[in-house]
Amino acid sequence: MDGAATLGPTDTPRPLLDVQAEWRALRYRVPDPPADLPESPAIYCWRVGDTDLYVGETQSLRSRIPQYVTPGPRQQANSRLGRDLGDAVRRGCSVRLSVLRSLTLNGQALDLRGLTDPAFREQAEECWKIWARGQGYNLWNR
Repeated sequence: MDGAATLGPTDTPRPLLDVQAEWRALRYRVPDPPADLPESPAIYCWRVGDTDLYVGETQSLRSRIPQYVTPGPRQQANSRLGRDLGDAVRRGCSVRLSVLRSLTLNGQALDLRGLTDPAFREQAEECWKIWARGQGYNLWNR
């Protein structure tokens, strides 16, 4: 094993994915979407209480968020999430909507102008979901 690193009994392995993010909370009261949602692409997060999250990505936040309130007939995921968010509110849980403002992966700040690329958005969303699972959040994503 020439050149291979080994861990001693007190060494802790580094996480494979170190994610740092800054989120901007939006004023939102389920089921009424705020009028000032940005038209831009975004990674967004619904936080329900202190333990549950739903992370999504979209080309247009202004178009996407209302779809949870009035989903189309073939939008089963939107219908399910909208129903679950409404149920959480009726149970008295806090429901908060936030938008990603900055993202750093393994020490490298990502340029969020890349969110215009669907593949970039999907990868950023997946990185955040991996981090959230590792932190013990209950993800509502399926």
